[in-house]
Amino acid sequence: MVNRRDFVAGSAALAALTAVPFGRTRAAGATTEWVQLVIVDRALPDAPAFAARAIAAGHDTRLFDRDVGALWMNEIEPRLRLGPVAIAGLTGAATLFCIDFLARDYGAHVVQRNAAEPDAVSWTIATHPERRAPLAPQRS
Repeated sequence: MVNRRDFVAGSAALAALTAVPFGRTRAAGATTEWVQLVIVDRALPDAPAFAARAIAAGHDTRLFDRDVGALWMNEIEPRLRLGPVAIAGLTGAATLFCIDFLARDYGAHVVQRNAAEPDAVSWTIATHPERRAPLAPQRS
């Protein structure tokens, strides 16, 4: 039996996954295809269900344990550097703050945010070329 809290948390997580079109879609006015990524903090109670939905939908999904540093260096930052991208996730609020803060240099910002549970946030970050920071690295 599903209680109201589980239903709301699942709905919020699903809303984050559907907020931005996934797959290899073309952004309006963009010259390159969007790269998509879903990241999930395994330490959160809703993580298995969130990750399972992302994987079942065919999204490139990465799981991590609380520390997003290696994932930032190896997956997130290189994708942001490539150009237009949308990244969704289920993390703690502090992790989202760090990702959002670092992603600003690449013209990315949070476009969708939902509290999935007391300590978790489902979100979507997307880039916008005109929002690129003045000292941000140029696209290669």
